[in-house]
Order: sequence, then C-alpha cells, then structure tokens
Amino acid sequence: MHAFLYPVLAFMLTFFISPPSIHSSMIILSQVFLAGCIHEGLQIIIAAHWPGASAEIFDLSVDLSGAIVALGLARFISHRTTKEFSTRLPKSHSSPGH
Repeated sequence: MHAFLYPVLAFMLTFFISPPSIHSSMIILSQVFLAGCIHEGLQIIIAAHWPGASAEIFDLSVDLSGAIVALGLARFISHRTTKEFSTRLPKSHSSPGH
C-alpha cells in the first residue's frame, strides 16, 4: 500500500510545486516524509503499542523510495512535454531589418 500511495502523493505535489528543480524536489520529499511520520504515528496510537522501530523505518523508506521514483517520473514527463512543445512552435522568420 505504501509503495502506491506515497508515489501518488509525490506525483500530485509536483503539480502544485514548480518548477521541477532540486529545491522543489526536496520540499516534496520533506512533505512526503512528514506525511509518512504522521501516518506511522497514528498507526502506533491506534494499535496502542509500539510494534518496533524497524517496521516504521522500513515503511518510511518505502514511502520515500516511492516518492523518489515518482519525482523522477514527473521530471521525465515534464522535460519530455516541454521538449515536444518547443519543437512544435512555429519558427520565426523575421529578420532584424523588418
């Protein structure tokens, strides 16, 4: 479940935080990490016991790994879309003297 939900969260955040850069990627990763910590904390509260730190660390690592893959995919799509759009623009044939 983590491997699907957190990449979707990261991918959706790329539409609200732009342009795609290292800085915006770090902001998105920190938001995904915060959401994962809150999620794990709520699971501990609901279960009323601490199942062990290794389970939470593994879940957080899956969350962040999925988010990194989603950010790479979003960056690839953004770069490809921008490149295709720029090649479809009409070329200007005006000269400086006109």
